[in-house]
Amino acid sequence: MTEPPSTPTGASILPAGSDSSEVLTDREQVLASFTNIQWDTYGRTMLDAGEVKILKDCDDKPLDFLLADPGDASKLVDTLLKLLNSVSDLVIQQYALTQLQDILSDNLPQRAPLFSHDGGKTFDALPFLRAFDGSDLYCKQSAATVMALLFKVMDGDLDGFVSRICSELSNSRNPSIKVIVSPLALLLRTEKSRLVFGAHGGVGFLTKLLKLQGSRGNAQLLYELIFCLWTLTFHEELKQDFIANGTVPVLAEQVSTAPREKVIRVSLAALHNLCYGRLDVLNAEMISCGLPKTLDNLLDRKWTDVELKTDLEHLHEALQKDSRELSTFERYIAEVASGQLRWGIVHSEKFWKENVRSLEADDFKVLKSLISLLASEDEEVVAIACYDIGEFARFYPNGRSIVKLFGAKDKAMHLIEHPSPEVSRYALQCVSKIMVVNWAHIRS
Repeated sequence: MTEPPSTPTGASILPAGSDSSEVLTDREQVLASFTNIQWDTYGRTMLDAGEVKILKDCDDKPLDFLLADPGDASKLVDTLLKLLNSVSDLVIQQYALTQLQDILSDNLPQRAPLFSHDGGKTFDALPFLRAFDGSDLYCKQSAATVMALLFKVMDGDLDGFVSRICSELSNSRNPSIKVIVSPLALLLRTEKSRLVFGAHGGVGFLTKLLKLQGSRGNAQLLYELIFCLWTLTFHEELKQDFIANGTVPVLAEQVSTAPREKVIRVSLAALHNLCYGRLDVLNAEMISCGLPKTLDNLLDRKWTDVELKTDLEHLHEALQKDSRELSTFERYIAEVASGQLRWGIVHSEKFWKENVRSLEADDFKVLKSLISLLASEDEEVVAIACYDIGEFARFYPNGRSIVKLFGAKDKAMHLIEHPSPEVSRYALQCVSKIMVVNWAHIRS
């Protein structure tokens, strides 16, 4: 199998800019407020005559004209950074960030060194981090965009920036999410940024947000969240995170139900990369969550996007082959590893009678993982875990003692009082199977 390229390159995958409707403070509205700035006022306190002049020139002349002169370009960037560092007025902060972002929007390799005191490869991220930490969403997005652009070609406090992004993403109700995902997609086009973001648990943050959005969320936000995940699929060392966070079923849902073609396209691209890695358990997850059937249906549609069609055909071919080779128990292992249990043939009396001894492997590793799912936030997952643990206790020799030893009985007893009737019912059955020697006799 051909390994994917080391860097995201698909032209049709790369995200466009965010919908302006998603930015709470519209750019045009902010730009209109700049006409009232009186630079002479600042000249009496903190700016010298040359700095006031360059700001007035910036208002009166095309930006590209000013930047064509190396002296004016350096003077302008230094003055804007001085404003960002020294003036707390919100309009001035917005002005400085807007101009700095516009400066970097073209000829990035040539203009980025203007942000370094010695014209080198390092820039001071602190003023931008301060702006990012503020409450104004326009400043937050602009500061994030400036840093994302600079980190493409320069060094700085990348870890500090990524840790702040992850902090913002950790709260799913945070209104800032809609303005930082687009800069994040820009940041993740470089390998160093992807690895740092991945090390901070980026796959988990993105997966949780995508799952909460569902397939009916804002199409642009869905697209950019999945684009970010797609960039991370190019790193073999991060693929374990896709297993641990149950990302595959979430992406498969987007392929199955998303109404916009661009969301389906980037979801397929991400799954295609994961399928072509070395972790067969990811392929098994795709099969367990019914992706082959979804792909069958998609193949019947007429697609004009060449990359979408190619990913669809290759993914379908690979999963058809793996589906024939994977045993039922291997599918069960993949489902437990994903944390996304769903009712099916692997959660039946027949399955447990035939496969119960397979859980002995690696000191009952799969059983321990199953027991940990009793703490899942997904009620269906908890109910199925209760059922499976009960079945293990029934069919494995001395299984009741083993699950007690691993703490399953106590955890299941707490779940009997769960507000969900389904969880409560299966928890009660689980405890009964652990406590009663002949469950089949009692049930009959």
